[in-house]
Amino acid sequence: MHTMLFSALSRSVTLFTFLQICCLDVVSASNWQGKHKKGKLNVLFVVADDLRPTLGSYGDPIVKSLNIDQLASKSSVFHNAYAQQAVCAPSRTSFLTSRRPDTTRLYDFYSYWRVHAGNYTTLPQYFKSNGYTTMSVGKVFHPGIASNKSDDYPYSWSIPPYHPSSLRYEKHKVSTELFQLQ
Repeated sequence: MHTMLFSALSRSVTLFTFLQICCLDVVSASNWQGKHKKGKLNVLFVVADDLRPTLGSYGDPIVKSLNIDQLASKSSVFHNAYAQQAVCAPSRTSFLTSRRPDTTRLYDFYSYWRVHAGNYTTLPQYFKSNGYTTMSVGKVFHPGIASNKSDDYPYSWSIPPYHPSSLRYEKHKVSTELFQLQ
């Protein structure tokens, strides 16, 4: 039972990490601004949580996830990744700073790690300081106090993070046609 649970948790965190490699939307400043520098790669980092790795790219035979599978076929897909903490803010801060929660001293949602523990460089901040334009769409850092109510802008991001509203989808029904096997 513990092995199955650990395996399922591991796969869930793996998907979390894989998708994080692509909504952080770290885009090369040279490309974004229309100036191309040779040798500088564009980076797309997708972050998602609360999902299981039920995707074709993780071997699920039922799910039809053609677009994400195509992206995965041309990307680095992580199969062994683990959460540092059982809640979102410390885990996200941990992987974005490469520091464990006992270093960031963030175990909950009620403190900003830069003030509470140290002014550590984040992954997007590193890209930004090395000439990339960094952009955030959706939830990358945990919103609220844990990210200074700014998603760590302007430290990590070149422009303010964008949080599209999902309210217009709240009462929409999901089409069952999408889930029927062929």
